[in-house]
Amino acid sequence: MKKETDKKVKTKKETEETEPVFRFFLSDGREVQTLEGLVVPVTEKTEAAYRLLSEME
Repeated sequence: MKKETDKKVKTKKETEETEPVFRFFLSDGREVQTLEGLVVPVTEKTEAAYRLLSEME
């Protein structure tokens, strides 16, 4: 049987609404916060993604 005092008390950080933080790590070792304006070269690995994106427009 759990006691009333056994409940976990949430901290302010756990209860406040926060936006997710995205960090991108590029193959050249750079870390960027956004991919906006970044040109990804077409390679064998990225070709399928570019094809899907072109069909969405």
